[in-house]
Amino acid sequence: MLAQETPKSGEFTYQGTIDIAYPWDLPEKLTGPAVMFDVISASQNINRLAISAKRLYVVTRDTVRAALNRFPDAALFGESPDPDLSGKFTCSNHPAEVAAADVSGKTVVILTNNGTYTLSELWSKGAGPIVVGNYSNLRTLSEWLVTNHGRAERITLVPSGGREPVFAGDPNLMEDQLCAETVRDLLLGNDPDLPAVFAKSMEFYRIQYPPTDATTPEDFALIFTPDDLYPVVPVLRVEDGLLRVYDALREPASAS
Repeated sequence: MLAQETPKSGEFTYQGTIDIAYPWDLPEKLTGPAVMFDVISASQNINRLAISAKRLYVVTRDTVRAALNRFPDAALFGESPDPDLSGKFTCSNHPAEVAAADVSGKTVVILTNNGTYTLSELWSKGAGPIVVGNYSNLRTLSEWLVTNHGRAERITLVPSGGREPVFAGDPNLMEDQLCAETVRDLLLGNDPDLPAVFAKSMEFYRIQYPPTDATTPEDFALIFTPDDLYPVVPVLRVEDGLLRVYDALREPASAS
């Protein structure tokens, strides 16, 4: 567990306990709301697709084929080292490409190397609701949590980290942790210095990521935005054995 904050009664906006922990540091079982942060780039793309696609499902390699069989006309977004899937992607995991994609009226299935796996693990651990967070929905998400779960005993903020072999020596990716800490600050009634957070995130990116990483300046411009680029609260629910993403602001019944 990276951090635990419990404000004094009456002092802050949210009065429960806030835990920040990477997936590999979580307990076997979770209760209460859990927020997943995969800054580069699953959270960013899920936020975009949650407000633009007709249906959105998050999958792992264990469930992607079931989703594509269930929805043969679905567009597959994201990334995977699986060579059998390489030719099936309609769009990459680059936020700039996802932002430009026309998915209106379409069913989208998203598979990534980190974020979608973390979401699946949070579901298996019993967390609920499971929400997706990033800078592109920072204040929208924080306000929704306080309004709808302000009396929850605990909120767990989960930096997704890096599962790929290139991060084996240090899977705790700091851009994810810094975003989680920023949401914690907002929940506690503080006003984070976003330009400083973004600069620090880029410093860690240059340290932790390999020179071959393909994230572009256009991607970073969308990711590190001081405003809520996508005012959405993506919440997960099981539907037909798959994890479907709903926008809790448009379909509040799905957020229970």
